Amino acid sequence: MESPDASVGIYVTPGHDLPWHASASGKLLTALADEKLGGKRLARYTSNTTIDYATLRAEFKKVRKQRYAVEKGEHVAGLATIAVPITCNSEPDIFYGIGLTGPEKRVISKLESHLSVLRAAAQHLSEILSMQRRARERSTR
Repeated sequence: MESPDASVGIYVTPGHDLPWHASASGKLLTALADEKLGGKRLARYTSNTTIDYATLRAEFKKVRKQRYAVEKGEHVAGLATIAVPITCNSEPDIFYGIGLTGPEKRVISKLESHLSVLRAAAQHLSEILSMQRRARERSTR
């Protein structure tokens, strides 16, 4: 286990909202929802936080193409996060993502390896969600 120099910790739990423009999961889900961006002034959490809508739009285009999002110290200095989508084969919309957070240097230096593990986990979770959905559909018939 290694902690970054940051003096805070982040716990991602239900009810604990993360900023959509400064977190990997927020950027992933917003980009894949293809929502219109603009309007409200964005909060700057660190010197790495992107608060320019044009820059975010360009990043979201890249996220849609590569099917993952990265956050490098944009919400908490010293931390990085990678997030990938979890899809359900029978649903076109993406409601879930899975990610990995840790010290920026360690997360980014092994990006491809982490992506491989996250994508495998996302595929497994997708299969479970699809089975649950089919079971619910059978029980309501």
